Amino acid sequence: TGKDDLIGFAHLIRGVNAVHRGRCREGRRLLDRAALELRACPGKSWELDLASVYDQLGASHNGDYADIVRSTPGLVDEALRRGRVWTAAMLSGVAGFPAWNTEGPAAYRRQLAEIARHWRPRFPPVWPDYQLLMGEALLGLYEGQPERSVALLEERREAFCGHGPSPGAGEGSGGVAVLPHSVAY
Repeated sequence: TGKDDLIGFAHLIRGVNAVHRGRCREGRRLLDRAALELRACPGKSWELDLASVYDQLGASHNGDYADIVRSTPGLVDEALRRGRVWTAAMLSGVAGFPAWNTEGPAAYRRQLAEIARHWRPRFPPVWPDYQLLMGEALLGLYEGQPERSVALLEERREAFCGHGPSPGAGEGSGGVAVLPHSVAY
């Protein structure tokens, strides 16, 4: 610990704040600086995970899909190796869709199935539940089956009504839910 972790944490907070406020380019720059500082500090895996998740959300908001395609599969694999299921689920959600869709919708469906082996939906729903649900709904649209997407959302609507996704049910996830192109809950 020391100066590097304080500087890294300050950049992380500022980056998360910028993404929440829709200033995603600025947020991504700050999150990149945060990750650079925090990688030099032991014991900062949660902070690095959060920087990755928010960077991906910012990239999605900006349309920086090439960044998502390049980084997300490796980040998900690393998160699963470290037992960071929350992070892997978040990164595999709707904002991560482009990472697997380059090989077609079937590749993203396989990714959702892989994450389902690790992530168990919560009640009330938490943020990864929402991200994965929206990813699955988007997948139906890409497969030319919008009626399946609508049915899926209707089927799961009750679980989300009145609850809204929360950050992560005490798993060290912190923060409030930010969804691309929307306001925070």
